[in-house]
Amino acid sequence: MMETPATGTSKKSYLIDSEEDITLDEDWINEQVDRLLAWELMTRALTLNTEEVPPEKLCDMIGVPKNYVFEVIKKISNRCQKTSPTH
Repeated sequence: MMETPATGTSKKSYLIDSEEDITLDEDWINEQVDRLLAWELMTRALTLNTEEVPPEKLCDMIGVPKNYVFEVIKKISNRCQKTSPTH
């Protein structure tokens, strides 16, 4: 521990162990993204707001990278191509 010169009190270093930091857990992050998306959908439904939200603004609202919507669409497309028969 370090002592601050002015007060002589100890100052604890607050380093977070990555194993204990829930915000680094991918499952927890996905749950929070789902929760925030559900919140946005609910508030828009209750206020009858049908205005389109640009992907960048939506990403900002739910706290994800700007390319998140594109990546989700890409993952869905890849899964569909793997599971559906070609015609």
